Amino acid sequence: MNLAKQAIKEVQDVSKETIEYINDMQSEKIKEFYQSIDPEQVKESIESKLGISFEDKPTLQLFDSKNGLVIYAKVEQSERDQHHFLRTNTNRILPIDELTERYHVLNVLENKGQLATEYKKIEDIVEVTKIDEGKYAVTIEGGESSQRTFFKKSEAERFIDKSGIAQSLNTDKFLSQTNHKDVPRLEYLNSSHLNARLAKVLKQPNLQAESKHGIAIGWQLIKNPHIQSKNDFEKHLDNLNPHLSSTKELKSAFLQLDRETKERELER
Repeated sequence: MNLAKQAIKEVQDVSKETIEYINDMQSEKIKEFYQSIDPEQVKESIESKLGISFEDKPTLQLFDSKNGLVIYAKVEQSERDQHHFLRTNTNRILPIDELTERYHVLNVLENKGQLATEYKKIEDIVEVTKIDEGKYAVTIEGGESSQRTFFKKSEAERFIDKSGIAQSLNTDKFLSQTNHKDVPRLEYLNSSHLNARLAKVLKQPNLQAESKHGIAIGWQLIKNPHIQSKNDFEKHLDNLNPHLSSTKELKSAFLQLDRETKERELER
């Protein structure tokens, strides 16, 4: 047990050091950004596009279209030089010009104490585009490419499906960190979006699950992109260590998901 605790502590220490190292590099990048171009012009352009003010320190949901990940980040301002930057939910620091380069803003999750009333979904702003014979790309509204190419249309479509699930998981993480009165309604909305996304990937059109069960299944689909159906998921469960508590919890969530889906079908 002591060895396990020591190993966990070492992993945590390395993770912390890695984040600190990345943040140091990003701090240098922020400094270079403010020295190389007119930062106020970039700031005003982003504020105008989103209809917000960085002075209000909003929280933005961001889509990394190159790898399909979704994060959220709060706008902050350096006390030392008054420069604005973004702090992500993993405590990474990003320069604001990343919003014009790497990341696409999906939603303004929180602004001036108010939460978003609806969520723009990744599936509504991206599409698969054929760029050449046997080559496809995921294109964001406005014609911007994801900078990734796929040799099959189905691969690009799976990329969008995975990104959609990542958005639901990220939204859940954000909502779990706030006590706003609108959280229950937004959790219900997010759970509805997640159920639809899980139903598509697992090929279970009537799938319905409680939020906590859907979240558990969603994380497994993100970590194991080879899972493309309910049968694939069952095989995945069979290959896990049955004695681990995490495996038992996941099997319970999967069985509960199946039970909840059948109950909803009977209600219909």
